[in-house]
Amino acid sequence: MKKQHLDRLDNFIELETWIKNDENDKEVLSVPKWMSQAFNNIDIESDISEFEKEFKMQQSIKQYRPKHYFEFFKIIFNSPLYNSGICKLHNSTFEISSIELWNGVSDFHWHWDGPGNDDIYALVYLSDYKEWPRVFGAGLEYGVAQLSKQGYKNIERKGVFYPDNGRIVIGDNRNPLQLHRTQHYSEQALIDKIDRITFLVTMKLIPQRHER
Repeated sequence: MKKQHLDRLDNFIELETWIKNDENDKEVLSVPKWMSQAFNNIDIESDISEFEKEFKMQQSIKQYRPKHYFEFFKIIFNSPLYNSGICKLHNSTFEISSIELWNGVSDFHWHWDGPGNDDIYALVYLSDYKEWPRVFGAGLEYGVAQLSKQGYKNIERKGVFYPDNGRIVIGDNRNPLQLHRTQHYSEQALIDKIDRITFLVTMKLIPQRHER
């Protein structure tokens, strides 16, 4: 990400009030106050599907999220500088569906972000390190899997992206067999004085209309 855009995000983040999650000693994770309020506002019944849970979460986040994030990422991801030619390939523009934000490391297991019914996801990293120390671990591992009645099987790890400062990872969210997770991490990655800020931005592809 270009410096002027990183600086803009840094200015936004400086305004945040962070709420720390103290329930799990195997992670260091804080979320902004508005996101904590959004999660606390969700009334999720135990018998609803993952798609319904994700929809409720996104609707709640939209009520609380700061407008400036949506405006910022709408401009960023509809720019050829950042969308890797995806918009041109599909003759579409990106519509931002949801934005989540956290600081720290959490043990996310193999999953896909498809229950929200979005086409594309992007992870935007801001870190204290221009190049994240590889010995820390905590990168984004990605792979492919087979599906059985019991769930995923034969997961084949393909690679890893590390949260270098300003890195953007864009993924296709339409294939449930394309998975990702948090790479195993060391105690060093759990130091709460280290900023490892992550934005998760989900988007829909909106076909462009051409006037005749």
